[in-house]
Amino acid sequence: MEAAGKPMGKLTILGTPAEEDGGGKVDLIEAGVFKNIDFAMMAHPMDKVNVANQPMIACISFDVDFFGKAAHAAYAPWEGINALDAAVLFYQNMSVMRQQLKPTWRVEETT
Repeated sequence: MEAAGKPMGKLTILGTPAEEDGGGKVDLIEAGVFKNIDFAMMAHPMDKVNVANQPMIACISFDVDFFGKAAHAAYAPWEGINALDAAVLFYQNMSVMRQQLKPTWRVEETT
């Protein structure tokens, strides 16, 4: 900023606890910390050179559990809840939804 010959703005260096898995930036956004910031850049300082082979993108992960209810297939199948069907439909819907995602968005399934 000084090399430009005059101050061009205010520089704020902000640490973010629980940034990747704890939603630290979400808490800061909701608290209004970024309200008057025109540009934000994220860095992961470390003690070694780390060159990623692809650009880093935002990552939100969550676990989904499917619970079923057993029922006798011949006596009262309508009383059952099929957790496998729910998991398959979830996967299929996420897969079909990819057609609507922007080219820079990613959805990945992991086990």
